[in-house]
Amino acid sequence: MAKKQNTKKTTKKSAEEQAVLQPFEGFSRKELTGFSIGILLLVFAFFLLFAFASYIYSGRHDFDILENPIDTDIVNPVDAPVFMNVCGSLGAKVAYFFLDKTFGLASFIIPVFLVMLGMRLMRVYKVRIVRWFILLSLLLVWTSVFLAAMAGMMPVFDESFINPGGNHGKFVANWLTSLIGRPGLCGVLLLFAVFYLITQYVSLGSVLAATAFGVGFVVFHHDNPVV
Repeated sequence: MAKKQNTKKTTKKSAEEQAVLQPFEGFSRKELTGFSIGILLLVFAFFLLFAFASYIYSGRHDFDILENPIDTDIVNPVDAPVFMNVCGSLGAKVAYFFLDKTFGLASFIIPVFLVMLGMRLMRVYKVRIVRWFILLSLLLVWTSVFLAAMAGMMPVFDESFINPGGNHGKFVANWLTSLIGRPGLCGVLLLFAVFYLITQYVSLGSVLAATAFGVGFVVFHHDNPVV
Protein backbone atom coordinates (compact mmCIF):
# COMPACT_ATOMS: atom_id res chain seq x y z
CA MET A 1 0.00 0.00 0.00
CA ALA A 2 2.85 2.31 0.88
CA LYS A 3 4.51 1.52 -2.44
CA LYS A 4 1.34 2.53 -4.32
CA GLN A 5 1.20 5.85 -2.44
CA ASN A 6 4.87 6.52 -3.21
CA THR A 7 4.23 5.67 -6.85
CA LYS A 8 1.30 8.07 -6.98
CA LYS A 9 3.37 10.86 -5.37
CA THR A 10 6.20 10.27 -7.81
CA THR A 11 3.82 10.28 -10.76
CA LYS A 12 2.16 13.46 -9.52
CA LYS A 13 5.54 15.13 -8.99
CA SER A 14 6.78 14.16 -12.46
CA ALA A 15 3.54 15.44 -13.99
CA GLU A 16 4.00 18.80 -12.24
CA GLU A 17 7.59 19.02 -13.45
CA GLN A 18 6.50 18.28 -17.00
CA ALA A 19 3.85 20.99 -16.78
CA VAL A 20 6.45 23.51 -15.63
CA LEU A 21 9.00 22.51 -18.27
CA GLN A 22 6.49 22.14 -21.10
CA PRO A 23 6.96 25.71 -22.43
CA PHE A 24 10.71 25.02 -22.71
CA GLU A 25 10.42 21.74 -24.59
CA GLY A 26 12.47 21.68 -27.75
CA PHE A 27 15.11 24.04 -26.32
CA SER A 28 18.61 22.82 -25.62
CA ARG A 29 20.49 23.77 -22.47
CA LYS A 30 22.61 26.16 -24.52
CA GLU A 31 19.51 27.91 -25.86
CA LEU A 32 18.00 28.17 -22.37
CA THR A 33 21.24 29.67 -21.07
CA GLY A 34 21.29 32.21 -23.89
CA PHE A 35 17.64 33.04 -23.23
CA SER A 36 18.34 33.63 -19.53
CA ILE A 37 21.36 35.82 -20.25
CA GLY A 38 19.29 37.75 -22.79
CA ILE A 39 16.65 38.53 -20.17
CA LEU A 40 19.34 39.72 -17.74
CA LEU A 41 20.79 41.99 -20.44
CA LEU A 42 17.36 43.46 -21.15
CA VAL A 43 16.81 44.15 -17.46
CA PHE A 44 20.24 45.77 -17.17
CA ALA A 45 19.63 47.83 -20.34
CA PHE A 46 16.37 49.25 -18.96
CA PHE A 47 18.08 49.88 -15.63
CA LEU A 48 20.70 51.98 -17.43
CA LEU A 49 18.04 53.76 -19.46
CA PHE A 50 16.01 54.78 -16.40
CA ALA A 51 19.17 55.70 -14.46
CA PHE A 52 20.45 57.91 -17.29
CA ALA A 53 17.10 59.64 -17.80
CA SER A 54 16.65 60.21 -14.06
CA TYR A 55 20.17 61.63 -13.77
CA ILE A 56 19.38 64.27 -16.38
CA TYR A 57 16.12 65.17 -14.62
CA SER A 58 17.44 65.32 -11.04
CA GLY A 59 21.15 65.07 -11.59
CA ARG A 60 22.18 68.38 -10.01
CA HIS A 61 21.42 67.01 -6.54
CA ASP A 62 23.12 63.67 -7.20
CA PHE A 63 26.00 65.35 -9.03
CA ASP A 64 26.81 67.53 -6.01
CA ILE A 65 26.82 64.47 -3.74
CA LEU A 66 29.09 62.46 -6.02
CA GLU A 67 31.45 65.38 -6.64
CA ASN A 68 31.83 65.86 -2.88
CA PRO A 69 31.50 62.36 -1.39
CA ILE A 70 31.00 61.91 2.35
CA ASP A 71 32.48 58.93 4.17
CA THR A 72 29.66 57.10 5.95
CA ASP A 73 29.44 53.95 7.98
CA ILE A 74 28.01 51.17 5.83
CA VAL A 75 26.70 49.31 8.86
CA ASN A 76 24.92 52.42 10.17
CA PRO A 77 24.13 54.56 7.12
CA VAL A 78 22.07 57.12 9.04
CA ASP A 79 24.06 60.02 7.70
CA ALA A 80 24.31 58.60 4.19
CA PRO A 81 23.18 61.03 1.47
CA VAL A 82 19.82 60.46 -0.18
CA PHE A 83 19.98 60.22 -3.96
CA MET A 84 17.15 61.46 -6.16
CA ASN A 85 17.79 58.96 -8.94
CA VAL A 86 14.89 56.53 -9.41
CA CYS A 87 17.41 53.67 -9.49
CA GLY A 88 18.89 54.61 -6.14
CA SER A 89 22.50 55.28 -5.25
CA LEU A 90 23.73 52.58 -7.64
CA GLY A 91 21.83 54.12 -10.55
CA ALA A 92 23.15 57.58 -9.67
CA LYS A 93 26.75 56.35 -9.54
CA VAL A 94 26.46 54.40 -12.79
CA ALA A 95 24.83 57.35 -14.56
CA TYR A 96 27.48 59.71 -13.15
CA PHE A 97 30.23 57.44 -14.46
CA PHE A 98 28.84 57.15 -17.99
CA LEU A 99 27.23 60.57 -18.46
CA ASP A 100 29.96 62.65 -16.85
CA LYS A 101 33.22 60.71 -16.68
CA THR A 102 33.15 58.83 -19.99
CA PHE A 103 30.93 59.33 -23.06
CA GLY A 104 28.32 61.85 -21.91
CA LEU A 105 24.87 61.80 -23.50
CA ALA A 106 26.19 59.42 -26.15
CA SER A 107 26.05 56.74 -23.45
CA PHE A 108 22.36 56.26 -24.29
CA ILE A 109 23.67 54.17 -27.19
CA ILE A 110 24.93 51.54 -24.72
CA PRO A 111 21.51 50.31 -23.55
CA VAL A 112 20.37 50.24 -27.19
CA PHE A 113 23.13 47.76 -28.00
CA LEU A 114 22.37 45.74 -24.87
CA VAL A 115 18.74 45.42 -25.97
CA MET A 116 19.84 44.21 -29.40
CA LEU A 117 22.26 41.73 -27.85
CA GLY A 118 19.65 40.47 -25.42
CA MET A 119 17.07 39.95 -28.15
CA ARG A 120 19.70 38.16 -30.23
CA LEU A 121 20.53 35.77 -27.38
CA MET A 122 16.82 35.18 -26.77
CA ARG A 123 16.42 34.40 -30.49
CA VAL A 124 13.63 36.96 -30.69
CA TYR A 125 15.31 39.06 -33.35
CA LYS A 126 18.10 38.11 -35.73
CA VAL A 127 20.81 40.74 -35.95
CA ARG A 128 24.45 40.69 -37.03
CA ILE A 129 25.72 41.53 -33.59
CA VAL A 130 29.40 41.98 -34.53
CA ARG A 131 28.52 44.46 -37.28
CA TRP A 132 26.23 46.44 -35.00
CA PHE A 133 28.79 46.39 -32.20
CA ILE A 134 31.34 48.03 -34.51
CA LEU A 135 28.84 50.54 -35.93
CA LEU A 136 27.41 51.55 -32.55
CA SER A 137 30.89 51.78 -31.00
CA LEU A 138 31.97 54.17 -33.74
CA LEU A 139 28.73 56.13 -33.33
CA LEU A 140 29.31 56.26 -29.56
CA VAL A 141 32.78 57.75 -29.98
CA TRP A 142 31.76 60.19 -32.73
CA THR A 143 28.68 61.42 -30.86
CA SER A 144 30.72 61.95 -27.71
CA VAL A 145 33.29 64.09 -29.52
CA PHE A 146 30.62 65.93 -31.54
CA LEU A 147 28.59 66.86 -28.45
CA ALA A 148 31.74 67.97 -26.62
CA ALA A 149 32.72 70.15 -29.59
CA MET A 150 29.25 71.71 -29.74
CA ALA A 151 29.18 72.25 -25.97
CA GLY A 152 32.51 74.09 -26.22
CA MET A 153 30.85 76.62 -28.52
CA MET A 154 27.83 77.15 -26.24
CA PRO A 155 28.44 79.03 -22.97
CA VAL A 156 25.15 77.70 -21.60
CA PHE A 157 26.88 74.47 -20.59
CA ASP A 158 29.66 76.21 -18.64
CA GLU A 159 27.62 76.32 -15.45
CA SER A 160 25.60 73.17 -16.10
CA PHE A 161 26.21 69.83 -14.40
CA ILE A 162 25.47 68.12 -17.71
CA ASN A 163 28.64 67.19 -19.57
CA PRO A 164 27.24 66.53 -23.09
CA GLY A 165 30.27 64.74 -24.49
CA GLY A 166 31.65 63.40 -21.23
CA ASN A 167 35.29 63.61 -20.27
CA HIS A 168 36.20 61.36 -23.20
CA GLY A 169 34.61 63.64 -25.78
CA LYS A 170 36.02 66.73 -24.10
CA PHE A 171 39.55 65.30 -24.11
CA VAL A 172 39.44 64.24 -27.78
CA ALA A 173 37.82 67.49 -28.90
CA ASN A 174 40.41 69.60 -27.04
CA TRP A 175 43.26 67.49 -28.41
CA LEU A 176 42.05 67.77 -32.01
CA THR A 177 41.41 71.49 -31.59
CA SER A 178 44.95 72.06 -30.32
CA LEU A 179 46.30 69.95 -33.20
CA ILE A 180 44.32 71.14 -36.23
CA GLY A 181 42.18 73.97 -34.90
CA ARG A 182 38.42 74.26 -34.64
CA PRO A 183 37.84 74.25 -38.44
CA GLY A 184 39.93 71.08 -38.68
CA LEU A 185 37.91 69.48 -35.89
CA CYS A 186 34.66 70.27 -37.70
CA GLY A 187 36.13 68.87 -40.92
CA VAL A 188 37.19 65.62 -39.25
CA LEU A 189 33.76 65.18 -37.67
CA LEU A 190 32.05 65.87 -41.01
CA LEU A 191 34.27 63.44 -42.93
CA PHE A 192 33.73 60.74 -40.31
CA ALA A 193 29.96 61.29 -40.45
CA VAL A 194 29.94 60.98 -44.26
CA PHE A 195 32.09 57.86 -44.13
CA TYR A 196 29.82 56.36 -41.47
CA LEU A 197 26.66 57.03 -43.47
CA ILE A 198 28.21 55.50 -46.58
CA THR A 199 29.04 52.30 -44.71
CA GLN A 200 25.35 51.97 -43.82
CA TYR A 201 24.52 51.33 -47.47
CA VAL A 202 27.80 50.04 -48.89
CA SER A 203 30.07 47.40 -47.41
CA LEU A 204 33.21 48.63 -45.70
CA GLY A 205 35.39 46.70 -48.17
CA SER A 206 33.76 48.47 -51.10
CA VAL A 207 34.35 51.86 -49.50
CA LEU A 208 38.02 51.11 -48.90
CA ALA A 209 38.41 49.78 -52.45
CA ALA A 210 36.80 52.91 -53.90
CA THR A 211 39.02 55.10 -51.74
CA ALA A 212 42.14 53.26 -52.89
CA PHE A 213 41.01 53.53 -56.52
CA GLY A 214 40.43 57.26 -56.15
CA VAL A 215 43.83 57.83 -54.57
CA GLY A 216 45.50 55.73 -57.28
CA PHE A 217 43.65 57.65 -59.99
CA VAL A 218 44.82 61.02 -58.62
CA VAL A 219 48.42 59.84 -58.24
CA PHE A 220 48.49 58.36 -61.77
CA HIS A 221 47.21 61.53 -63.40
CA HIS A 222 49.55 63.65 -61.31
CA ASP A 223 52.55 61.65 -62.57
CA ASN A 224 51.19 61.37 -66.12
CA PRO A 225 49.39 64.60 -66.94
CA VAL A 226 47.19 64.68 -70.01
CA VAL A 227 48.72 66.83 -72.80
